[in-house]
Amino acid sequence: MSLIRFSGYKCLKDIDFDTQDRIGDLLTAESFASGGWRQIASKYKMDKVKIKLLENDPEVGRKILEYLRSSNPDLTVYEFCKVLKEDRVRRLDIVKELEGHLSVPNS
Repeated sequence: MSLIRFSGYKCLKDIDFDTQDRIGDLLTAESFASGGWRQIASKYKMDKVKIKLLENDPEVGRKILEYLRSSNPDLTVYEFCKVLKEDRVRRLDIVKELEGHLSVPNS
């Protein structure tokens, strides 16, 4: 039996395109009784004017992910999931999508 060892947490920017696309869709479609992209944008200190400009954008979730990748290039999936679990946000649907992307396997 072979054990897979992990070398550390994967960065959000290193997630495959399909998963990033899915996360963007989930952020765009706000969840009832949960936080959404506004809370995430605010948590990561996006400019209030930029937040306001994104309000009617049909791809707001993808734009929030782009912002996170550029402004926080070392943001890990683990750290992002912790924010998604906070009381203000509670986006467990997104956490579930990211569960398989927490760690980087050793090569």
